[in-house]
Amino acid sequence: MSWMGSHGVGLGAGSAPAGLRRKTARWAAGGAAVAATVAAGMMAAPSALAVATIPVPCSVAALNGAIALSPSNSILVLKSGCVYRLTAALPTITRNLTIVGSNDTITAFTGNYTILENNGATVALSNLRITDADNNLLGALAGAIWNTGGGSLSLTSVTLADNTGPNGGAVYNNLGSSLTVASSTFVDNEATSATGGGGAIANAAAATTTVSGTTFLDNEAANGFGGAIGSLGGTVTVQSPASTFTDNFAAKDGGAIVSVLGTLNVTKATFSENDSDVDGGAVANVGAAATIAQSGFTGNRATDRGGAVADASVLNLTSDTLSANRARTFGGGLFVLSGNVTLNTTDIFGNRAGTNGGGIFRAAGTVSFLNTSLVQLNFPNNCNFFCPA
Repeated sequence: MSWMGSHGVGLGAGSAPAGLRRKTARWAAGGAAVAATVAAGMMAAPSALAVATIPVPCSVAALNGAIALSPSNSILVLKSGCVYRLTAALPTITRNLTIVGSNDTITAFTGNYTILENNGATVALSNLRITDADNNLLGALAGAIWNTGGGSLSLTSVTLADNTGPNGGAVYNNLGSSLTVASSTFVDNEATSATGGGGAIANAAAATTTVSGTTFLDNEAANGFGGAIGSLGGTVTVQSPASTFTDNFAAKDGGAIVSVLGTLNVTKATFSENDSDVDGGAVANVGAAATIAQSGFTGNRATDRGGAVADASVLNLTSDTLSANRARTFGGGLFVLSGNVTLNTTDIFGNRAGTNGGGIFRAAGTVSFLNTSLVQLNFPNNCNFFCPA
């Protein structure tokens, strides 16, 4: 599979996707600027060594001022229930900062820009909703958030909804940066690039993304790879507590997740009703090791191969269930293009392929079973082309 090519997993062409309906309503403008209040709070900070806690009222000017002027390691506490209606990007964050919301919304009211950029700092966001970014300008990458310069960004109880960008409709985690997401929600975000993707999150080379307890719903790589998460040369870890990937779509490989030349580790995740117009209805992996454990795949679809999972590398499935997934051609449950696949205590049943390999289709490579048997019906056949090896 080539991230830059016209297909993924090197696996065939798909039909043009039907784009998600994008919300057109925007918040009405409003709110008075009260930056002086924030400035006064910062002036009262006792010392550079102390942590300054700065209240931020319901004003875009106040939020801009707090981000731009607060000392390193400050904690910005937003007034409960505020809606910050932006007409331009927030100031770039270049020093460590924590922003604590309480049912607050930051929304791109007008204009085309990425809402927030973290460049090299350690930044934590919590209890916020970030919406309606639309940045497809020439040279743009991210929709709502760009984490770059080796920065460390954590999102806790954050909702990112209805954001659009070329790569990473919600978040682009750039070269060498780290992203941690916990107890959050990504819904109706869209990546538009044909050579990249990541409807919710794009993870670049040498970057790390760690996800737990998070919902990915109705995200879309409208022309590319990875409906929810697209990773090129980086590391993606989905860990306990469980995350869910539902109704995500990719025009190319990986309806929910694609990992290319990187590392993918998934534990306790649920993949349901995800859709790829090429291969890997839920997950596509190529070029490096992947492990998927204690996870379930149900009702995922691939227009070409691998209704649940398509693999062209090293893949270990442990204590997983692949059921009622569909592929138009080969591998209703699992398609193995090449590499070495091990299934350990994994159930594969009730899957369907239009041509062959209702359960598993292996084009090349090896498939090994440990405490696993295909005893329940897959149609038309459980395993094709010398499975197991």
